[in-house]
Amino acid sequence: MCGAGQSGVSSNGASPILIVDDDRKNLAALKTVLAPLGHDVITAGSGEEALRHLLRDDFAVILMDVRMPTMDGFETVELIKRRKRNQDTAVIFLTGVEKEARQVFRGYSAGAVDYMSKPVDTDVLRSKVAVLVDLHRKTDALKESEERFRTAFANAPIGIALIGPDGEWLQANEALCEMLGRSSAELFRRPICEFTRPADREHEQREFRRLIAEKPRFYQAEKCLVHRDGRIVRALVSVSLAVDAQAKPLNFIWQLVDVTELERRADDLARSNAELEQYAYVISHDLQEPLRSIGGFVQLLERRYRGALDDEADRFIGFTVAGVERMQALIDDLLSYSRAGAGELRGDQVDSRELVNRTLASLDAAVREAGAEVKVGELPTIVADPSALGQVFQNLLSNAIKFRAGDPPGVEVSAAHADDAWTFGVADSGIGVEPAHAERIFRIFQRLHTRDEYGGTGVGLAICKRIVERHGGRIWCEPNPGGGTVFRFTIPDAKASR
Repeated sequence: MCGAGQSGVSSNGASPILIVDDDRKNLAALKTVLAPLGHDVITAGSGEEALRHLLRDDFAVILMDVRMPTMDGFETVELIKRRKRNQDTAVIFLTGVEKEARQVFRGYSAGAVDYMSKPVDTDVLRSKVAVLVDLHRKTDALKESEERFRTAFANAPIGIALIGPDGEWLQANEALCEMLGRSSAELFRRPICEFTRPADREHEQREFRRLIAEKPRFYQAEKCLVHRDGRIVRALVSVSLAVDAQAKPLNFIWQLVDVTELERRADDLARSNAELEQYAYVISHDLQEPLRSIGGFVQLLERRYRGALDDEADRFIGFTVAGVERMQALIDDLLSYSRAGAGELRGDQVDSRELVNRTLASLDAAVREAGAEVKVGELPTIVADPSALGQVFQNLLSNAIKFRAGDPPGVEVSAAHADDAWTFGVADSGIGVEPAHAERIFRIFQRLHTRDEYGGTGVGLAICKRIVERHGGRIWCEPNPGGGTVFRFTIPDAKASR
């Protein structure tokens, strides 16, 4: 049987072509004619074999002999076209007998796109097949594009609608239907003004007329829609106009985000965060008193009985005192973290150089003990909360001194202006931070070292992050080219935002 064992799947991505003829010589000749096109050519020696190929594979073009035993070309094509999958497949009938009007009519009725007599003009046949293959590819690409659009349209998390130039609904996705409490069928061909708050209708019609008459063919505004139950749904709507090649309006494209729902979620989140912060504050505050009592009694026990008992008892008392001190430090830092996110920030004019100098004065003992050399560059006057910003510098400078590599640490404080913000830098020559941990260190209670190596609770940088973000900036760290780490944070320039 001709062509047995061949597959219609192309290994090089070319569109396959199927030739059906009961004459082996015709199959070989036609395959040679089509070879220059570079497509896979599959052959079948009968209508039955052709149908088996089509059960497995799709073809761009089928060249079908009319006269074949058992099942002729007309019958084969009629069966092929019954399958929805093959209804758009291009078929060219080839006949070795004189064309009769009746035969030609039957061929076109069966679903063929052309009817040619043998011997065929090879150049003409090759050209026709090339055009049909190209059309097949473009049609497939268009179908894929339409399917992607339908999927994106239907599954989009925001409301999307197509509105006709006359202002009537053409199509609405599920998210928009849910927003309005209505089905797509209920909206179809109904004027959008029916679902728009009366006070907004005139403005909307004016914007629609403007989009049709002039460019830019886009606008964005807040819109109030009417839900099925009568309540008002506030939405941010983006509207654009699609036009054809002659700039004739096709339809408006709506994209809507439910502002009411977003605001509700934001309020819920803000309330939840406030409750969590209040809970953390109350818990840590309420733990202070019993911890002081425990600490007081433990210290009294240490003073009164150290040396009076055996060495093991002294060691146990020392562990208890150290544990109480660590717990006190944790509670103090947790309170500081809660306070960093609470209350209104002041917007004072702050001389940041003076603020850094005051901070260094409070760290004088640590600076002298470490033998640190601290350089303070030119720093700007900014609008910020002086107490909160002072805490940021306090934490960054104390870390720069504490996490030293062994030699007396070098610390440099600098500032630069870019993108309507001041970027402050605190560079050190210390042990550095691995890039893998550059984000983790800003989370609360995250430590990269044991308490025996370096003290602290792992809260300081989390406090810095909270304060900087409340000022509208961001904070990060990066390697210092000379060794160590540079911590940078931004504070918006109030002058640039005016």
